Amino acid sequence: MPASSTDGPTERSRCGHAAADGQVEQRVVRPRIVAGDAEAQLAFVRAGLGVAQLATWLVRDNLKAGRLVAILDEAATDGLPLSLIWPVARQLTPKIHVLVQKLEAHLHTG
Repeated sequence: MPASSTDGPTERSRCGHAAADGQVEQRVVRPRIVAGDAEAQLAFVRAGLGVAQLATWLVRDNLKAGRLVAILDEAATDGLPLSLIWPVARQLTPKIHVLVQKLEAHLHTG
């Protein structure tokens, strides 16, 4: 059972996983704790309150350091694309340029 969910304060939440045929299946779970964001979910998991399905980029350092272990790797799903956007009328400021470089370095998968 997941420790937390970002679906909102409901009794049931959906959790996606890859089935044997490669299709993503949605399972209904009953989380013990409901969190408003993934960082809160991560904090719950690190505190030993259960398990959660989280983005690889968010847990990568914890996995490498041995603070967390991945389970059910065979049920992992492909992530959603990430887009960084801003108004076309604005120039790319130095701050935004640095942010883009950091995101490309840490999130780019090929």
